[in-house]
Amino acid sequence: MEKIVYINITEPGKIIFLFDNGEKEIKVIKNGTRLNLLMLLESFLKKCKIDFKNIRAFVLLEGGGSFSGVRQAAAILNTIFLVKKIKVIGLDIRLYQNMGEIKQIVKEKLLSTKDEFIKPIYSGEPNITKPKNKAE
Repeated sequence: MEKIVYINITEPGKIIFLFDNGEKEIKVIKNGTRLNLLMLLESFLKKCKIDFKNIRAFVLLEGGGSFSGVRQAAAILNTIFLVKKIKVIGLDIRLYQNMGEIKQIVKEKLLSTKDEFIKPIYSGEPNITKPKNKAE
């Protein structure tokens, strides 16, 4: 049976992996100040004995976390979509009450024949400051 892998990056310094094949869920939480999503994803898939050919979709739960982390996750999953032809879905977690709602939306999106890249969903506007001039 094909699996759906959920990746929650909404908490800074933490990545939550969850896979759902309709029969069971496995949840793995990785903590750290600098998280390498690609390495952690590979480790998660290996630990759960999941092969890419058995993955139906990756679901990126966004709407929080660091700006860099969100951009990195979207870029990695879009690359997997491009190379492996595995559907990717990006969802703003702030719009849903619980995982049951999220899973229902994912089921609806999986029925869609339209496959596309996901866009980063940030938790707010960027806070970019101008560097101070040393002469000031």
